[in-house]
Amino acid sequence: MVKQIISSLGNNALALVMSINLGKSEDINVQAGKRINDLKIAIYGNNGTSSMVHDAYLMRVTPHDFCEMITVFASVTLMPKLKLARLVSDDGSTEIPFSLPSYDKQDVVTCFSPVYVYEQWQNFLLAVHVYKKFGAFMHIYLISCITSIFKLMQRYETAGYLRIQPWNRVNFPHVPPHVVDPFVGIEFQNQAAAHTDCLLRYKEAAQFVMFLDLDNIIIPRIAPTYVEEFQRLTMEKPRIAYLVYDQESYAFVAPRKGRAFSVESMLNSLRYTRERNHHKYQQQSMYLNSAEPLISAENVIEIEQDFLTMVDQHGVSDLLPELPERYHYTNNLSKCLNDNYYRHLKHGNVGKIRCPGPQVCEFPKLPNVMCVHVNATHVVMVKTSPITFYFSTNPYFTTDIGCRPQ
Repeated sequence: MVKQIISSLGNNALALVMSINLGKSEDINVQAGKRINDLKIAIYGNNGTSSMVHDAYLMRVTPHDFCEMITVFASVTLMPKLKLARLVSDDGSTEIPFSLPSYDKQDVVTCFSPVYVYEQWQNFLLAVHVYKKFGAFMHIYLISCITSIFKLMQRYETAGYLRIQPWNRVNFPHVPPHVVDPFVGIEFQNQAAAHTDCLLRYKEAAQFVMFLDLDNIIIPRIAPTYVEEFQRLTMEKPRIAYLVYDQESYAFVAPRKGRAFSVESMLNSLRYTRERNHHKYQQQSMYLNSAEPLISAENVIEIEQDFLTMVDQHGVSDLLPELPERYHYTNNLSKCLNDNYYRHLKHGNVGKIRCPGPQVCEFPKLPNVMCVHVNATHVVMVKTSPITFYFSTNPYFTTDIGCRPQ
């Protein structure tokens, strides 16, 4: 999906993205964008010279009732040069860690769903150069991946192609699982929260924001760049909120060894499979938005040259031999999610759907497969009424956890 940025939240606005345990209930309004039974929170702000307290209503983001935890959004206008914000409860308050959005102007930003047990480096290399070619900056929410691929992503981050954001799990320290288990009760590693967070981060900087998976690619067909295509599509309807591109599946031939990789060879090997596939993960398959010819020969050459520049001038050549030659998790994960979610969704068997995500799958213990995994400091909170607020600080990547989602 492509979101057109029409307006901001206003001056001095504080936006909050939260995951809340409401439980599964017939009384929950599952329409996204609606208030949740008039549930509101009080927010205190202080800039060192003045203070204020304002109420903010919680708006639902998650558009279904498959999971016990949903993503909610709230915004409130405070004062300039905010230094301290707190969520106020009946019997106390909780400081809100906040950050400023990006103000570095971008035409298009691509926000990718949270990535875990990631090992499809061929998909990554193709995507990163295609998005660069057509004018998009990549923002990747990363949970875990093979160590050599993490090093590769870091090299592209240093070169200005993308940003890696540690995406830590929701956790409630010392709250027993029978009360609430966020690992079981949140869909796709908190995907809705990641997309909302990314929109807020770039709302002041980008003209358009795309929401995709890392095995998705959009090729502009009516203009040479993403921003020009999106502008043409929205020009006649200035109030349009978003664009949705159909997904079609293509297969390609990709090398097992990093040293043999070529963007040009991959693009030239693309073949339409005549399938509309809902899989988020599919081995050696990527989604594009049109039939052949997908991309001009001139563009293919320019994309390949961009890859060779990264190889020769940014140290990617040293990393290619380290990339994995086989998949350890991808195929099993794809089958698991299809059996437990996408198959039921495709055939309309909504009643059989469990809260989708890695928690419904089994991951083998592979001590010889080196991975990085996100971690953070989870703060133990004192219970407050009516809502206890939890947060984590100091996210970082470590090799001590392994690949498997925690």
